[in-house]
Amino acid sequence: MTRTPNETYEEPIILYSKKYRENRRHDASCRWLITKKGVWINNTHPKIPDEKIPMVKIADVELHIGKGLLVDYLRLQVPGDPHLLYFTNRIDAQKAYDFLTTRLAVLGGQSAKSYVDEEAGKIKLLSYHYRDAWIIAEDTLTILDYKKKEKQVLQIPQITSVNLKEVAESGLWKGNGFLGLYIGGGAIRETHSRRRTEPNHSLCFAKKDLLIARIIQRYLTNFPREHAILPPQPTVNPTAQVIAELRELKVLVDEGILTEEEFAFKKKQLLGL
Repeated sequence: MTRTPNETYEEPIILYSKKYRENRRHDASCRWLITKKGVWINNTHPKIPDEKIPMVKIADVELHIGKGLLVDYLRLQVPGDPHLLYFTNRIDAQKAYDFLTTRLAVLGGQSAKSYVDEEAGKIKLLSYHYRDAWIIAEDTLTILDYKKKEKQVLQIPQITSVNLKEVAESGLWKGNGFLGLYIGGGAIRETHSRRRTEPNHSLCFAKKDLLIARIIQRYLTNFPREHAILPPQPTVNPTAQVIAELRELKVLVDEGILTEEEFAFKKKQLLGL
């Protein structure tokens, strides 16, 4: 490859995997060449092709230095396809981490990170594992699934309510929060013991994106809906147990124990209307 006189050669930062020198045919044997343009993953295994990751596709970078027997690794958070390297040289890894974080800060990361762009009227929120994203543009909400490579576009006036669960301080979801969208009456889930209403769409976000999650909740909640045409409420097929209870209540109405108004109220409760 030839270069023009004004083009300067950029020396890449090279990180080697632990298996690189031990066994070139191992599937974990590779090296990362890091430049301003991105990361080139050079796999030495003959059946695994090389891969180039442009810098604009990298959402975040994580450096982990293990203690004792724990391993050292560098992780690139690419939406839908994270990459992990168990490296050998901590000095080179720290150098690569500093370089990548500085470069991502310069780029702004709007192609791959959560952000709020007031001028363009766009808001983007990534899930904590970078597999899903919600993007708001004026009156539409686009839900992206990077892993399945699927996209769904919702009209914001169709959204009847938004539920925000703040970041958990303990438990399984420690450090993460949830946003839930309800369309109509929400999604009804039936189990052998009870029926409950769940969000039609939900997203688990990281603690660092809590402010953006609050902005999305406020935007969706305050969006004007005076001319909105909401979808019809989903019809629920009553189970045999519910039908039996309604029949018993109807008998009480016929006997004068319950009024028609009380029966109608109880009926709505049982049917979840």
